[in-house]
Amino acid sequence: MNDQTDQLDASFWREQLSGNLPILDLPLDHRRTAKPSYEYGQAPFQVPADVARQIEYLAEREGASLSSMYLAAYAILLSRYGNAQELLIGFTNCAVIRADCAPERSFTRLVREIADRVSTIRQHQAIPLGLLGQLMNVPAAPGCAPFCDAHFDWESTETAQPLHPACDLILRIRERGERITPSVLYRKDLFDSSTIERMTRHF
Repeated sequence: MNDQTDQLDASFWREQLSGNLPILDLPLDHRRTAKPSYEYGQAPFQVPADVARQIEYLAEREGASLSSMYLAAYAILLSRYGNAQELLIGFTNCAVIRADCAPERSFTRLVREIADRVSTIRQHQAIPLGLLGQLMNVPAAPGCAPFCDAHFDWESTETAQPLHPACDLILRIRERGERITPSVLYRKDLFDSSTIERMTRHF
C-alpha cells in the first residue's frame, strides 16, 4: 500500500474488524474439504408482491435504499439459520458489514444501522476483500473465505458487482427498473438444492 487512501482504509478496517470476529455456522449438507470445487448452483425465487410493497414503503419511510432493506432481511435469515446474533456479510465484493441481529432488536433499527454502515463503508473500499484478509493477518481456513462465508450482491442497471469467488452462499438481487429479481447462489459441494429452496421460502 503506497498511497494515503490505502493507508486510511487500512486503519479503518483494522478498527472495524478488531477483537473476536463472529463466525457464521450455517448447517451444511456436506462436509467441507481442503480442496473445494466452488461449483455453484442457483435458486431463483420471488418476493410476494405484497411483501415487496411493504419493503418499498418501509424503505421510503426510513430513508433507506432497497439494497439496505434486502441486506437487513438477508442478515436476519442467516442469523436464524446459523443461530448467531451477530454476523459478518461480504458486501459489494470489497467490504465486510457487521450486523447485530439480536432478537430484541427491531427490523427498522437493523435497517438504519446497516444503511449507516453501508454509507460509511463505501468511503473505504480501496482495499479488495481478498487483500483485506492478508492485511489483517486473518487466513481463511481450508475451504472457507476470510471473514465471512456469506455474501450479498446487488446489481442495478448502472452497476453490476461480480461474484465473490470463495463464498458459500450469495444472495444476488438484480434491479431492473421497478423489477427486483432475487436468487441464491450456493456451493453445491456444501448444500443440497432442497436446503436452499427451503431457505428462500423463509426469506
